[in-house]
Amino acid sequence: MTTMVAENDQVTRALKLGVTVGGLVMGGKRDPQKVASILQIINNEVNFAEVLAVGVSVADVSKIREELILWQQFDQKFFPDVNVGSYTSLRIPAPIPGFDWPIVNACGITANMLIARMKKEFSVYTYTDDLGSVRSDREPVSLSYVVLVRDRVEADEELKGKSANVIAEEAIPSIVLPERLRLEFFHWWKTGKHLDVQNVTLCTGSRYRDGRVPYVYGGGGRLSVGWDDPSCSRDDLRARAVVS
Repeated sequence: MTTMVAENDQVTRALKLGVTVGGLVMGGKRDPQKVASILQIINNEVNFAEVLAVGVSVADVSKIREELILWQQFDQKFFPDVNVGSYTSLRIPAPIPGFDWPIVNACGITANMLIARMKKEFSVYTYTDDLGSVRSDREPVSLSYVVLVRDRVEADEELKGKSANVIAEEAIPSIVLPERLRLEFFHWWKTGKHLDVQNVTLCTGSRYRDGRVPYVYGGGGRLSVGWDDPSCSRDDLRARAVVS
């Protein structure tokens, strides 16, 4: 009973604050555009408190939303036979400054499908003909999802020299192979250029069946997908941290 009363009190408080804020806007004491933008975040984001708490601007969140529209257009262009649904309704992870590139890992679009479609656009090499054998920490089993990565062409300098084993020991959430392939194709569609032309993205969130770690390299005018031992480390072999 006490819990129910407390919950009702909070609901009443929230409603009264909404009415009060509305009055302030109508009276010219609050900027209506700024208030509307904040209310839009509360309306759109289930995790709105975290989004507002980290100090990410309304413009940053709006930019991510705009990118989701582009992701939907991208998939409708290259994978018209897959019903991808509405990406604007997908949950956006609580943004962190600097992690401004969203990746939509779409349910129904596999790594093999990505490779096959990319081969129609540019040169592609893969270590194995079946990337479906790769297992990842995150997979769109029944729903598409969004992760955020740093907005940069080269993989994270902050993670250079860290092997996949070290990344796992330090519990750093990092990119998986399908996400990296999606980002590559999407970036190429937007810019006509490849990612990682000087360094290599180590997809530490994925593993081949024998435990080896896939990597992706965009140098030399083609996309290359290879592998390395999970203990391997060097400066040009870098993971990409993700916010999920």
